[in-house]
Parts: sequence; C-alpha cells; structure tokens
Amino acid sequence: MTIRCLTSIDLTFVVRELKGIKGSRWGKTYQVSGDTFLVKVSGRGVKYYLVLIPGRAVYLSSREWLKPIKPSMFAMAMRKHTENAIIRDVGQIDFDRILFFKLFRAGEIWTVVIELFGRGNVLLIDPDGKILLNFRSFQTSSRTIKRGEEYKPPISPPLSPSSSFKEVLDTAIAFQGEVWRFLAHKAGIGPPFIDEIVKPLNISPKIEIQQLSQGEVEAIVRALMELYERVNKNSKPVLYLDDDRIVDYSPFPLKIYSSFQSKHYVNMSEMLDDILTDEARAKSLIDKTRERLRKSIEELKTNIERYKKLATEYRKIGDAIYSHYKVVEAIIESLRNDKKVNVTGAKIVEVNKRSRKAKIELSGIAFDIDLNYTVDENAAHYYMLSGKMERKLESALKALSKLTREEAESLKEEKAEIIRPKVRWFTRFRWFISSDGCLVVAGKDNRSNKELVNKYLEKDDLFFHIEGPGGSCVIVKPKNGIGERTIVEAATYAACNSRAWRERSFVEKVYYVKGEKVKKSAPPGHYIPKGSFYIEGKRNYVSVELKLAVGFISYNNDTYLVSAPPSALESSSVRIILRPGDIPKDQAVKIILQCLRNKLSSLSKFPWVKLNNLLSIDELLRILPPGGYEILEVHGDGGGTKSKGCDADRDSFSVTKRQRRKSGKADEGE
Repeated sequence: MTIRCLTSIDLTFVVRELKGIKGSRWGKTYQVSGDTFLVKVSGRGVKYYLVLIPGRAVYLSSREWLKPIKPSMFAMAMRKHTENAIIRDVGQIDFDRILFFKLFRAGEIWTVVIELFGRGNVLLIDPDGKILLNFRSFQTSSRTIKRGEEYKPPISPPLSPSSSFKEVLDTAIAFQGEVWRFLAHKAGIGPPFIDEIVKPLNISPKIEIQQLSQGEVEAIVRALMELYERVNKNSKPVLYLDDDRIVDYSPFPLKIYSSFQSKHYVNMSEMLDDILTDEARAKSLIDKTRERLRKSIEELKTNIERYKKLATEYRKIGDAIYSHYKVVEAIIESLRNDKKVNVTGAKIVEVNKRSRKAKIELSGIAFDIDLNYTVDENAAHYYMLSGKMERKLESALKALSKLTREEAESLKEEKAEIIRPKVRWFTRFRWFISSDGCLVVAGKDNRSNKELVNKYLEKDDLFFHIEGPGGSCVIVKPKNGIGERTIVEAATYAACNSRAWRERSFVEKVYYVKGEKVKKSAPPGHYIPKGSFYIEGKRNYVSVELKLAVGFISYNNDTYLVSAPPSALESSSVRIILRPGDIPKDQAVKIILQCLRNKLSSLSKFPWVKLNNLLSIDELLRILPPGGYEILEVHGDGGGTKSKGCDADRDSFSVTKRQRRKSGKADEGE
C-alpha cells in the first residue's frame, strides 16, 4: 500500500516537532532519488537526516541512507548557498501544506520552502525574497515559479485552528458546494480527518451543504471545531494496522479506526521514519540502477555509431588500395628506395622515415601505408580492422538489446507496482521464525536493545543474552510453547549477534530466562550500568556454535530477506551459510549479494524479480552482525546440498581472502 501524503493537520504537528532543531546546523544536501532529498542536521551532539519528499512528507530520520557518490546539480547548488547555515526558525505558512526553514548564513537570512501539495517542490529563496533555486518550474494564472521571480505561496484556506465558531459557521452557511469541498478547500482538512468529522454524524461528504438543515451544518462545524482543538494539543501519533497491513496514520487517535490494531509512537518523525524510510530507500536504489542502465545504454549507442563508421572507413581504404594497386605499389617502391615519387592519381601527404610509414590520399580518402608491407598486406590490414570493428559492433548491439530489455523490465515492474513485504513492528530489528514457528527478535545496538525489552518483552517470552556485555538482547515469542530447537536457535542468534562474532569465536555460552525475570532496574543495594537489565533468579545456559545463514523467510504471505541460524532457513530456496572469518563485512556482503542474485535468477519458480528491492548491500549490512566472515556453503537448488553454480563462492571468495591478507584491514563494530 502507498502511504498517503501529509495533510495540513499532520504537517502542523511535524512543524511543532521540527522546532526542536532550531539552532542546529544545516549540512550537506543529497538527492537520493528522483524526488527524495536528505539534509544532514547536526547540533547539541545529535545528528539526523532531514528527509524532504516534495508533494508527500517531511520528517527527521535516525537511520542510515545510501547516498549518491556524485551529487545532483540541484543538490550541489543547494550546498553552495545553505551548507553549514544555522537553522533560525521552522514554520508552516498559514494552515497550508507548506513548510519553511529560515537559515542564517554569512550575515543573511535564506529561506528553504517545501511544498507538499500537487507534485510538490523544493525552493531556495534569497534574502530579497526572490527564487534562487527551484526543483520544479511552472506557471499558473496566480503563480509563477522560476528563478528570479518573487516567491508567492498559493492562496491558503481562510479557516484554521485559530478561527472562531462564528467565523467557521458563517463560512459554511455561505459555501456553495459539497461538504468535503468545504472541509478541504475552506477548512484545510483532508482525509482521513474528513471522515472523522462526517461519519459519526451519518452525513455523506458528497452532499451539498445547501441541502443540509441548519442543525446539520452546525453539527459539522462543532465537529470541525473539536478537531481544531485537538490540533492545538500535544500529539499522540498512532499507526493503524489490519493484520500487520498499514491502514492509515494520524498525529492523534481517530474514532473511525477504533476497530483496527494500533501502534503508538513518541512523535511524528519516529512514525514516518518507520513507515516511509524503507520505501524511499528502496526507490532510491531503483532510481540508481535505472540511471546506471541509462548511462550504459547511451555509451553503447555512441560506441555503435563509432564502430559502424570505422568499419565502413577501413573497408573503403582496403577497396581504394586494391582499386589503385599499381599506384600504391609505385609509391611504396619509390619511398623504400628513397627515390623521387612522381605518380598520377595519388598525393603523398607526409612521410615518416623513422616509423617507415607514409600518409597518402587516394580518391579523396587519406590513410596510412606501412612501407615494410606489400600492397596486399596493407589492404589486408585495413580489412582486418574493418572486421574487428564489425565484431565489436555485433557485440555492442547484443549488449544494447540486453540492457534495453532490462530497462523496459525495470519500467514495467515500477508500473506494475513492485510488491514489497509489509512493515511489521519486528522488521525494524533483526529477526527470524524458528523451526517451531516462534518469532525470534534481536536488537541491533544499545538503543534497539532497550526498545525491544521495554516495549515488546512480555512475561511469558524467553530472553537470551551472552554472559557479559557486548551482545544483542534476543526475545522469543511463544507459539504453543517453546521447543528445544527454538531455544538452541535463539541462543545461536544471540551468540552470533554479539562480540563473539567480532572476536571470531566458534562456540559461545548463552543464558536464557523467562521475560518476567528481566527487570529494568536493580533491587536496593545493587547497581547496573545505564542501558543494562537486571536478571532475577536462576539462569539457564546453553553452548552453541556460531553459524548464520542468509536467506528468505515467509510470514503471512510476505517474503523477507533475513539472517538466522541455518536450521531455521532449511526451507529457503536459496541460502548462504556463514561463520566468523577473515573477510571484512563490507566485502563479504558484496559476495553474498552476487551469490543470491545468481541463485535466484536460476530458479524459475521463485518470484525473485519481485524481491529485487530486498537484494541490496544496504539490506545485508542491516541484517548481519559486525565482524569478519567466512562463506561455508551456498545452497541454490532447494535440496540442501552445496550449489556449484555460483562464481562468487569460489573465485570472488578466494580473491577477497587474498586481498584481506594483503590489506590487513580491521572491521568496525556496531
């Protein structure tokens, strides 16, 4: 499902939160895809990415993004005028879907405007109020958006949360049109808030206001005023779900969604980061792939024209040499013997005695001849060059055909809407489904460990951790009990996602307890470090071997790329078995990615095309622990035997190991 755009109400809460970054530094601007921009924001010891999606959303992201190596022209221009500026103010223009940032730089105030209506826009306004940069240019009867023009926002709705009851009622009574048009165009209210007003009143949003009674109009106005009052209060963002499918979101609870599951957040940015970032990052990868395809196609087209031209020219030279056989022979003979050359029908342009070559002109064609060769050999040389160009032309045409098909498939996939797995609460962590069907979830760092335990650990869950610090908290959600296989798999996951992997251990001891034994604070007289937990009572221990598999797992008709103990991924059509080793993580994920792509493409029954957005370096880095790697097995036939068809598990692996020994590069931990 495509998540809806921010409404004026949503944006009001986002702006209220963004005021917290006043005084921070506005850093580099990145254009990570066709319509998504990132700005580094840093200050007070905190760093964020400000995500700008014109026409859709604005929020702060705490996640890592894959940024382009070369910035776009628009991003470079933005950097030139805004980088390292101080954010003086953040605001919303009237009650419209327009956000602005006031930036102080070099003694002047610059303004960045983000428009969220229509296709959206990003604009940089200079200190004189003129447009210096704009992502999109256009002209309407009331506005002109282009460089050098004064920036004028569109006419905003006349009503807002500061309007009085009488003002709203008078506007409603005088309005000519449907209820939803009044709420959208005059009151600045969009879906789902229109339904929140009219559904409890059993009034159709499509009915003309003039057809309603005075009492019904007053009821709509009272409901609108109640909604306006909620806008003036603090937010309690909530995400509504239907069997883990996102239904909608809101900065405060809505009555119309009371029958759905709800997930609450601290603020709007945290919620938007949760539901929009993965989609935006996937789109940026698709855009980058498509851009590489486009550049390769353009380069091939240029080469094809060059090969055609050279093949024709070389053949013409060979033909010209044979057509003027006696003339060329006479020239070669004369120049070899250093005699005066006097031939008709040819012109000697220059002679290089050192290289024993001469440039001559025949029938309007200038070319080189080698004085060491005969006439036949010179002609054969040019025919050989012509044939070489024709072979290159043939190869280039085949490559062009292949790339053109790939580009067409890429566009077709986008139009057909790429199927992506649903966002669930545990997909933000590392996770898998055990052999017994239990959900196993692991934190990735101190922050996510704390969130996992504080928010999601219940008394009947099992909690796993290595003995001592430096590991992920792992919890198991029971499903008709927790079997021995699940306990071993969860313990293996805890060991792999710990310092033991970085230290290249092969066996580690892990303890586990019931969730009710994990306390967030120590008893009187005891002390635990910040971010740690106190374990009450007896611990159960299990020793496990450190091995991880990377593969695909199905959950409620969705397919996900996960890391898990090998026994939990035995049903995966493609999987790669790993253990701690010498290959740095950044190199290992490239090999793993290539193996996965090779294996998936060979499985005709596997819907691997739909999972292209999962197969990325960024996703592999997210699901794998820090440290070095050794690739033990590559399974690609679904039968549980090591596949022999993946070049990456042989050649690339051995090359990478040699590079590793040569460089001696160390890994960075999480």
